[in-house]
Amino acid sequence: DSVVFELSTNNLVFKDVPEGQSALQKLLIINTGTVALRWPTNVVDLGDFVIQSVDPSVTSAGGQSEVTVRFKGGSVGTTYADSYTFTDTICNRSQTLQISATVASYIGFTIKIDTVAGNIGSEVTVPVRIINKVNLEQSGVTEVQARLTVNGTILTPTSDVTNSTFLADGSRQFVVTLPIPTSGDVSTNLRFRTSWGNDTASFIRVDSIWASQELTVRQDAGQVILSDLCKEGGPRLFIQDAANIWKGASVRIAPQPAVHETLVELNVVENGPTRVDLVDMTGRVALTLVDRTLVPGRYTLPFDASTLETGAYTIVISTRTQRMSNRFSVVR
Repeated sequence: DSVVFELSTNNLVFKDVPEGQSALQKLLIINTGTVALRWPTNVVDLGDFVIQSVDPSVTSAGGQSEVTVRFKGGSVGTTYADSYTFTDTICNRSQTLQISATVASYIGFTIKIDTVAGNIGSEVTVPVRIINKVNLEQSGVTEVQARLTVNGTILTPTSDVTNSTFLADGSRQFVVTLPIPTSGDVSTNLRFRTSWGNDTASFIRVDSIWASQELTVRQDAGQVILSDLCKEGGPRLFIQDAANIWKGASVRIAPQPAVHETLVELNVVENGPTRVDLVDMTGRVALTLVDRTLVPGRYTLPFDASTLETGAYTIVISTRTQRMSNRFSVVR
């Protein structure tokens, strides 16, 4: 048997890490011997650097383990260097890793979007904050443009936005102006109208930004959580009939798009109060097709689409334990 290992690099360099930020790098322990090697499982703090993990902690013969090293961050103009010696626990073979870091000045900040709760059909306000500002006063930047993405089946912007686009996957993108606050950290307040959608919460994230000069911008995404979706029991989207065949709840609209006479085919698997609403993109219930107790079975619900304004709608089926939705459009 032989005990031999090597490192994928013996000189790990963290180059131009943004001032005040931490950074991670990885390397490999390569076992070229015939005996499995074991490594300490505890975190090793070297001061400016940390050996965070060795995974797996046992490197099989001919195998590899991944080492994660973290630089804690520092200041421009300071030299950071250290070393760590990996020693196997069997024959005390060792390999030394040299670690160094340089720090670069940068201009930037973090966009933090709050998480709020709201009821369906209400207007919610979501603060957008500019935090962790670094050297921003040197830039002369007073505002940035940001493209945001939300779940468009749940949220419709009512505040000042531009280039609002509803995408095929149900998401909505739009552009907002984010002023750099001179006091406090709130840049702007986003306002949305909530509606029934395909989930119980909507993400709000930054996809891209534009500014008058290069900035380092990080983000902390937010959410709008629909708080009035209390349900009795768990979802019952499927039931098993006497023949042990699983049948699922479903809803289908024909024709698509809707023009005049339209049929909603509804398959119900639960006995109890059931409501079927047609909801427009503002979250307003445009038409209620059913609001009564239904027993399991298949139902055909006709309605005249010509009584609705043209545009996109969502049909929402609500019972005590589940909610389903499907999108359709009305044209002339």
